[in-house]
Amino acid sequence: MLIYTVPASFVHSAIVPPDDYSSRECNASFQVYPFRPFAGDLVQTFQTTLLQDWIDPRFREEGVAGPPEFRTATVTGADAAFVAFFADSPVGIPRPHMRLVIVSGREAAIVDASALNPQSWQMVQPSLNVVFASLRVGEQPAHAPVSDEARRRYAAVAGLYEGAKMKFVSDLSHGAGSGGFVPARHFYLFSKDGRLYRAYDAVYAPGGDLDRFDYDAALAQDPRNTGTYTVSRDSLHLIVGGTNGEPVDDWTVPAPRNGSVTIQTVVYTKR
Repeated sequence: MLIYTVPASFVHSAIVPPDDYSSRECNASFQVYPFRPFAGDLVQTFQTTLLQDWIDPRFREEGVAGPPEFRTATVTGADAAFVAFFADSPVGIPRPHMRLVIVSGREAAIVDASALNPQSWQMVQPSLNVVFASLRVGEQPAHAPVSDEARRRYAAVAGLYEGAKMKFVSDLSHGAGSGGFVPARHFYLFSKDGRLYRAYDAVYAPGGDLDRFDYDAALAQDPRNTGTYTVSRDSLHLIVGGTNGEPVDDWTVPAPRNGSVTIQTVVYTKR
């Protein structure tokens, strides 16, 4: 997995994947795309296409102005790293852009940074440098084995719980940091072996089967909302986040009763 530090000058978007961090200082942001397999000559593909098809359409460049500048880079734990500097110019105003591709074995991850204009790019660069200097490739943490007794307790809790919670929605038309809170559906998914994932709007799993939800992939793609829980007779202990410099939520809440659990004043009902 890709490990990195996020300075306090960035705010993490609730809409994932990818992990999207917007600057509090100016109209600039960066996104992190987790490792995924690749085939063929990655360097040649990157230099030909900038791996545009790996980029979420919300952040994909619309019109590259001039040939990109390609360099090699160094990332701790990576087999190789390559970076492209270019300007996106959809309406004639150059928007500085930097795309870093990090290779480990036959998989690659991307860190993609951009700004609305050269002035914003210059302002955000010191904070971006902190992120880039902290990048390293590490192993996914191993999940501890679960005893039969613990598994019985987890089975009594496991499932998808739905509640209603306020969600911040960005309004980029009014500049960086603009937006407001709106009510939205919010979910907690508890596994049968002590893992959990939370998300707004929906939780997706292969074929709609939540028993097949990939918690390891969630940890790589959305560490801020992935964690673990333990069960005692009358309470749940939740630990969520704490990866890549993100804050950690460490809460003890009453155990579910009659199919409902209350977490931070929000009542979640088992579906």
